[in-house]
Amino acid sequence: MFTYVVLLLAALLVANGQHHWVHQCPVCSDPYDHTTCTHVQNCHNTHEICLFKLDLGLNNRVNYYCTNYHQCETYASFPCDFSAKEDCYFCCLDVPSCNQQREALFMGIIHG
Repeated sequence: MFTYVVLLLAALLVANGQHHWVHQCPVCSDPYDHTTCTHVQNCHNTHEICLFKLDLGLNNRVNYYCTNYHQCETYASFPCDFSAKEDCYFCCLDVPSCNQQREALFMGIIHG
């Protein structure tokens, strides 16, 4: 189901002319400060999605990786228990969706 939703969203972006020929994912200048994720990295042509890793055990360390759908889906399928201080993985399609996802997650962590 997840793969279908991601592929559908990707198809809609392409249909709306919003697809960039070079896929990009966010980069954080300080991985311990989620508000510094203002830079971008260009991804290899076989990497069409961003994997967002939130390391709760390391003071909410944030990292983004360019990857493919299958690998992202595999990581994101692991349950995320915020109270266990473990690694949590999420997939996002592009820089704007990654930014929205990250801000929503941190609003929940900070205010939750």
